[in-house]
Amino acid sequence: MLFSNILNQTKIASVTAITSSNLKHQKNIMRLKAKHKKEVTQLKLKNKKNIAKAKVKERSKRLVASVPIVGTVLLLWAGKDEYEDYQEWLKDTPTWYGGSRSGTLLYYITTFSRFKTTYGLLVRSG
Repeated sequence: MLFSNILNQTKIASVTAITSSNLKHQKNIMRLKAKHKKEVTQLKLKNKKNIAKAKVKERSKRLVASVPIVGTVLLLWAGKDEYEDYQEWLKDTPTWYGGSRSGTLLYYITTFSRFKTTYGLLVRSG
């Protein structure tokens, strides 16, 4: 009987010590989490510009990596053809349209209005 009392007291003492230690550790963990969260927030605010730069840099790397090389070459080739067509158009454009983009717009507007009146097209506006 005496032995079982001592054993029970020892068990109770060890459980109490363990529980006390766990509570102490839990408090320390919660305190450290709050401290680290505060420090991280402060560092984010302090380095906001650097973080934004790094994000933009990484996003641009992903964008560049996502565009295939063949697509880039085709895009440049099509742009070259468009530019050559534009230069040809400038040579062939009558002087009364001015050889400019606004002249082109005027040409298309007058051509469309002639087409519309000739063929009686109804065009909804709005």
